[in-house]
Parts: sequence; structure tokens; C-alpha cells
Amino acid sequence: MSHAKVGQTDSHEGFEAYQLWPAIVGLGTVFAALGIIIILRGASLIPGIGIFAIFIVAVGGWAFHETRRYRLKPPVQKHVWPDLSHGDIKFVTYIFLLSEALFFGGAFATYYFIRLTSPIWPPIGAPELEITIPALNTIVLLISSVTMHSATIAIKRGSQTGLRIGLLVTVILGILFLTGQATEYLRFGVSLQEVFRGTFFLLTGLHGLHVLIGVSFMIVVFSRSVAGHFTKERHGAVEAAAIYWHFVDVVWLLVFSSLFLV
Repeated sequence: MSHAKVGQTDSHEGFEAYQLWPAIVGLGTVFAALGIIIILRGASLIPGIGIFAIFIVAVGGWAFHETRRYRLKPPVQKHVWPDLSHGDIKFVTYIFLLSEALFFGGAFATYYFIRLTSPIWPPIGAPELEITIPALNTIVLLISSVTMHSATIAIKRGSQTGLRIGLLVTVILGILFLTGQATEYLRFGVSLQEVFRGTFFLLTGLHGLHVLIGVSFMIVVFSRSVAGHFTKERHGAVEAAAIYWHFVDVVWLLVFSSLFLV
């Protein structure tokens, strides 16, 4: 079994077997959600921002690690998983997204069960949903899907500049979407004690968390692109990020349609 060399330009990618940063960022995501809840509930702004900052530091640490690791380019990277082709990476990504689809399927099933079994929907006294910000967020995500696709096409053609611009614009649009969603939460008011609000935050909150994860993923991929790691023969991580982002966009269309159009 051969070990992958860092910086090689074939169609395979090596992965560190003992990479802790994804787990650290995953834990940081929990702190990010906690910080957002504290801020939105108006409990205390400074502690909320401080807790959310743990997530920012985690993502920044992972991005710095990846950039530094591939710039150094040691002759042989020890402790790596066996070589994975682009096909392998895409297959693993699709399997992961299948589990995510089942996860979201359960959330949608819960929402529609509650909605269809309720005598009146929305319930009497429930706050009115404003469609303006969600509609703008939908446009933002659709555009981000196009920019992510353009980044993928660019690296397949060997354009490093096109890849970086596409990734950077997609990250900015993802952050813009999250800002819009936070604004909507502030207007709507965070509460899980009402069925209507609870189902609203169940669907939008789960999706927002996945957008946050996707943005984090793309920041790391962008940092690696700046280090010159990807080529037109070797860009499996870019394709994995693109597939994940397109999945997030499709899920949002379902969330938006269910909450605001149906």
C-alpha cells in the first residue's frame, strides 16, 4: 500500500489519518450555535460573541494548518489514509449526503405531520412570516450555487485564479445568507415553546447549521487553493465542497417552499 506524497500532481489525494482539526471545528460548531442562541435571546451580547468566536478560531486554525501543511510540502507525508481517487471522494460524499437527506427527511416529516394534524395552520396568534428576507436569501443561495459551480469548472480547466475567485465569492454569499437568517431570527423572536415557532426553527435552524458547516468547509478549501494545492488533475476536495453546497441549496428550496409558499 503506497503512501501519498504531499504536493503530488496525479489524480489521487492523500489524507492524514490523525487529523484533529475537523473534530475541533465540529465542536466549535456547537459553540457557534450556543453563541447565536445567547445573542438572539438577548441574554448577554459579549458572552455570546465570545462563545461564537471559538468557532471562528477553530475554522481559522484549520485553514492555517492546511495552508501551512501544503506550502511546506515535505517529501513524504506520514500516517495517511490510502490514496483516494476523485471517484472515491465523490462516492463518499454522496453516501454522507444520503444520511443527511434522511436526517432532513425526518425534520420535514415532523413539520408536515404537525401541520396536517393541526385544526388551523398557522395557529391563532402565531406571528406572521415575512417573505422578503427569505426570498432574498433564496436568490443569494442560488447565485452562490452558480459561483461554486464556476469554481469547479475553473479548476478543471486549470485556472487557479478562477477557482479562488469562485470560492471566495461563494463564501461571501454564504456569510450573507447567514446574516440574513440571523436578521430574520431577531425579527421573528427565538422561542421553542410554541409549535409554530418550534417547527420554524427546526427547519431553518438545521439548514442554517449546514450552511455554517459548508462555509467553514469552503474556507478551508479556499486556504488550500491559495497554497496552490489543487490542479486540474487533482481537486477532489473542491468537488466534494461543491456537491455539499449544491445539496444545501436544494434543501433550502424545500425549506423555503414549505414555510413560505405552500
